Amino acid sequence: MIIKNNYGIAPTKIEARNQLALILLMCFRCRITICGLYFAGFLMVSTMGNQCYAQDSILVKEQWGSTNTELKDILLFQGIEQYQVDLIGEHLKGKQIVITYEEILEGKPKKTINMFKNLPPMLFQATSDTFHFKLLSHGQPDSSLMSIFYPRFHSSDYIKTVENGVNFSMRFVLSGHKLAIGAERQAIFAYSLPFALKDKPGSSSYCALTSEGIPPSKWWDEYQVKQCFVYYIQVK
Repeated sequence: MIIKNNYGIAPTKIEARNQLALILLMCFRCRITICGLYFAGFLMVSTMGNQCYAQDSILVKEQWGSTNTELKDILLFQGIEQYQVDLIGEHLKGKQIVITYEEILEGKPKKTINMFKNLPPMLFQATSDTFHFKLLSHGQPDSSLMSIFYPRFHSSDYIKTVENGVNFSMRFVLSGHKLAIGAERQAIFAYSLPFALKDKPGSSSYCALTSEGIPPSKWWDEYQVKQCFVYYIQVK
């Protein structure tokens, strides 16, 4: 029996069944293909996202003191602390490295200071995929002399301390040793008083300040550290 419709002659029952099976097979194959395309697209986006993250990530390596043993001894004898820092990243070249510091007194942040605000921004730009700078501190009776050495220049500043500056020490506080290009500033160093050990009356510690991962801005709340100076870094 042949049935006519608007599309022409209808197929027989057997032909219709064969065509239906073919259509279902094509739909099944298409569904697999579409799922494959979705999955491939997901992998591509994820890979691109990971690559972008890796490219924008800056590795931070720090070293306390000098690699020269004789110079390290002289610095210790003079009461001078030194940290050497290397920034390493594929996309670091041409980016600006900005370092500022902020006093935190009894948990309250004071004015942020930029020691290089009057200098041309080009002086702070990385010229390759690595950037090196040094941070030095020298405690005085009622202050400390802080110096930052960039590749082509340096700047020093006296900071007023509530106690003898000799009692202060520099700590590396950047979590994960990573920076992100274009991100907000991140704390990299804290120049701080120690905190008193509750279980050892008369004793104090610097190292324990960074053992719990608590940021310097919270040291007054957690450890009753009366004063610290936090150094921030930003790559932009």
